[in-house]
Amino acid sequence: MTEKWGITSDKVAAFITDNGANIVKAVTNVYDKNKHMPCFAYTLNLVASKPFNNKDGLEEAKNLLTAVKDITTYFKQNTNAADSLKKRKDIRITKQSPIQSVFTRWNSVFYQLERFVELSEIIAPILLKYPKAPAMLTAVRIHKRSSIY
Repeated sequence: MTEKWGITSDKVAAFITDNGANIVKAVTNVYDKNKHMPCFAYTLNLVASKPFNNKDGLEEAKNLLTAVKDITTYFKQNTNAADSLKKRKDIRITKQSPIQSVFTRWNSVFYQLERFVELSEIIAPILLKYPKAPAMLTAVRIHKRSSIY
């Protein structure tokens, strides 16, 4: 692509990418190792996510994120629940659907949690209408989940 756009290798200071082996290899093969720089935000996300993979210490936070992800996934996969959310007339929020976190997007967990908090009072009664829906978050639920593990 750089050749197509007339960008010679002497004009390329660096390629900033995620740490995917295929991307790093492509940059290294075409330019050299010195032209690749890992994305700081992506690397920071990996560092910040690492403790949630550890069974020590952060179980409650991990359980909270799992519960929010389960609820968000439910609204993304269940058309009836999603439609119930869209039909709410009392929503003062411009965005009416939950945001799904994406592992490779460093800030998506933050946006997922932020939107969940905005919609939580509206989501709770909708979840009660569907017997197979995940349970809404409560302080007791999060605490019990962490003590089970």
